[in-house]
Amino acid sequence: MPAETAVKPSRFSDRRVQLALLALAVVLTRLPFIGAGYGIDPDAWRVFNSARRLFDTGVYYPSRHLGAPVQEFTTALFTQGGPWAVNGISCAMSAVSAVAFATWLRRLSVKNDLALAFALVCVPVVYIASTSTIDYVWALAFVLCAVVFATDGKALLSGLCAGLAIGTRVSSGAMLLPLALLIGVYTPEWRRRAKAIAQLSVVALGVGLPCYVPALLRPGYSLSMDAVPRAGAFERATLDVWGVLGCVALVWASLASLASRGKDARKLPERERLGVSVACAAAVVVYVLAFMRAPLEPGYLVPIVPFTIALAALWSSNFASLVFAALLCVSPFYGSERAVFYGKGPILEDAERRDGQLRKLVRILDASRKLPAHSIVLAGTRRPELEALLPTDSPENQRIYGLVTPEECEKFKREGYRLYVADRATEGYLRRMTGVHTHAYGAKLLF
Repeated sequence: MPAETAVKPSRFSDRRVQLALLALAVVLTRLPFIGAGYGIDPDAWRVFNSARRLFDTGVYYPSRHLGAPVQEFTTALFTQGGPWAVNGISCAMSAVSAVAFATWLRRLSVKNDLALAFALVCVPVVYIASTSTIDYVWALAFVLCAVVFATDGKALLSGLCAGLAIGTRVSSGAMLLPLALLIGVYTPEWRRRAKAIAQLSVVALGVGLPCYVPALLRPGYSLSMDAVPRAGAFERATLDVWGVLGCVALVWASLASLASRGKDARKLPERERLGVSVACAAAVVVYVLAFMRAPLEPGYLVPIVPFTIALAALWSSNFASLVFAALLCVSPFYGSERAVFYGKGPILEDAERRDGQLRKLVRILDASRKLPAHSIVLAGTRRPELEALLPTDSPENQRIYGLVTPEECEKFKREGYRLYVADRATEGYLRRMTGVHTHAYGAKLLF
């Protein structure tokens, strides 16, 4: 009989090749969207302004409240490259998030791990954040790396990554609870468990908290916050996070999990699956409760996305989790509140808004350059956006103001300044936020 020939394994069966292709797919699907400004959220522009000022002057001013020190100091090295370079780092961090998530799912014996990892970075709130200069995806990448190390029982490395996440977004400190629960799952002996959790906590807090010392020492710093509007909180927590098709995917995964009860996940020991599920549920509950207290931005719920997907994967069949992943992958491109199955999806709408935003900003700057010398432009939330389009030391920055009070407007009027408002949206914003009725001070619209 002829000798049997060994079947040569495919190059694509190599795990490193699979993860490299996953990262490449993530980057390529983001490239068309990273060149138009720094994002719709004014905080993204503030991060860029903070980083550029640090690079140009060597002086650090946090972008807001405590800031995002890890991101701001790193981004300072790339500000000369503009949106392509700065948003490109966010794009790279989303690739790190996908690779780390796929690695964790493989540790949990979850099939379709690559599809689910790609689905993670396709969830609309994650996709949009990964194309802008906002800190959500940075923190997510560090958190998922911490999760992988916690699952591997490497408490010190997990603490280091958690510390970097805290140094990026201080709210990442809430992730210490699910990380400690994960360490408990994989460290059964109580003395070793207590030691590992202590190592995780000490390293994480020791790395993360000192990042905020410059902000806390800044003269005039205050932790006080304005009143938080709660209208529209449910929509921000659902449609703005997952998209229309993403919400359909969540319903599908819930029903599929109830139907299958995790029958396809029997490769994972029951104790381990229950423990990991508790850790995932803890992460979801903690961040949902925090969001309910300050439901300002859908991005605040980015941390729950991987843990929600992991729960669905642990308790549903392979087929159900694949359908779940497919729906999430499509969710950023199709489906809106007005047209569920054929409307433009969130990432396409975001791209259109960013193009329009840039055109308006250029128009505002062009109009402001034609104003008389003794003029002031009231720009509201457009102030950081306009600042980012001007050189750091540009004299034009001196005439552009963000939030102003009635007392400041009275002072401008007494000193003979002519007041102009960037646009009608800014006019309404100032009226709502500070009670400034711009027309009462003779302010005119720029155009």
